[in-house]
Amino acid sequence: MALREALLSDSSAGWLLTETRTGIVPSVDSLFLDADLRPLRWTSLLGASRLEVNFAVDSLGGVIHGPVGTSAASSEAPPDLVLSGAMLELVVELLPLSQGWADSVSVLSADLSGADVSTAELAVIGDAPTGPDPTGHPAWLVALRAESRQLLLWVDKATGIAMRTQQTLPTHTGTMLELRAREKAEAIPPR
Repeated sequence: MALREALLSDSSAGWLLTETRTGIVPSVDSLFLDADLRPLRWTSLLGASRLEVNFAVDSLGGVIHGPVGTSAASSEAPPDLVLSGAMLELVVELLPLSQGWADSVSVLSADLSGADVSTAELAVIGDAPTGPDPTGHPAWLVALRAESRQLLLWVDKATGIAMRTQQTLPTHTGTMLELRAREKAEAIPPR
């Protein structure tokens, strides 16, 4: 995941948030954000599928291409809209997390049947004092709860960085997806 300053299409300053994953099904997300982190354009590649979405003040419109077809997507776009895991991790770093903290957000789901925005709750649900890594970083356990899904984040209390996420999956694809921060590789000794 990388966040860098970007020149937007109207020549104003903004941000480009990118996330790249490798593996059996590689993916690349590119999200252009206004200076206030409001989404402007999102492109996503997931295997053979592609998503292209543009955002207006209160709406979104785009196209979803998949192996079995193409469909148009349009929906409302509330100001608190979270689009991807990378965007959620960015937002969580900026929040004043503490015991009992909670707020509402909107989340976007998109597939070949279209796009859907639903409300969700983002809340600190506990302390995870040992953290997910062997160094034992104190962490907040933060939940994003939407109608049919839940995502958990282990957020380092000192840095605000998400060290681990765990997400329930639709039953036809599996049960759970867990992502952890990569350990720094030790230097390979010379031969």
